[in-house]
This record gives sequence, structure tokens and C-alpha cells, in this order.
Amino acid sequence: EDWQLRQEDLQTQTRVWLRPRPDGVPAFHATTVIPARLSSLAAVLLDDTRTPEWVYRARQAVPLSRDGPTRGVTLVITRMPFPLADRESIVAWEMTQDARTHVVTLAGRSAPQALPPHPERSEE
Repeated sequence: EDWQLRQEDLQTQTRVWLRPRPDGVPAFHATTVIPARLSSLAAVLLDDTRTPEWVYRARQAVPLSRDGPTRGVTLVITRMPFPLADRESIVAWEMTQDARTHVVTLAGRSAPQALPPHPERSEE
């Protein structure tokens, strides 16, 4: 699928792959192994108030809608260094688990149509 391994940390078993997208912003895919109970990990990933603890530069995550306990749309505000203004992303996400391997996947995609842009965090 044109995924290229871009970074690997053997100590943490973390791997990051990138692939090109038509809009010029690369898609990324990351995997890691975390020594924790699966239920504890899922609880952290599904708790919007804890998003800044594990999403790089995230300042805040605001739930916009939920379709059950493992699917929703969230506004994520990302801290940017001066002189740039903070940015916002609207992410439609879903958490799934493979019944055989127990691997948990949290997949997200851009959903800009879910909310009008905030004027202080626009791309202009």
C-alpha cells in the first residue's frame, strides 16, 4: 500500500509509517506495544480529557458527537509554537478489536465538515 517505515524505536517497539495522499499531507500509521491491561489502555484512549497526555502537542480535545462507546467525532486543538496560531483538527474515529489477536486499533480520519472552522485557528 506504499507505506514506508520512517521511524523505529526497538526499545519501545514503536514503528511509524508514512504514505503519500493526494492532498499532499502524508497519512501515517503507527504501532507500539504497551505493558498495560487492555481495558486500562482502551479507557485512556476513549477519554477525551486525557487526549493531551498521549497526542503530540494536543492542548484540548472536545467531543462533538458519539455513536456508541467506540466511535465518535472529536475536535482536537493542537498547540503551535510562536508565532503560529493553534490549529484545530476534526477527527472521526473508531476503536476496534480483533477477536482473534486482541489487537486494538484506533483509526481516525479528517472530518472537517463536522464543524465550521474557528476563526482564530483557521489556516489563513
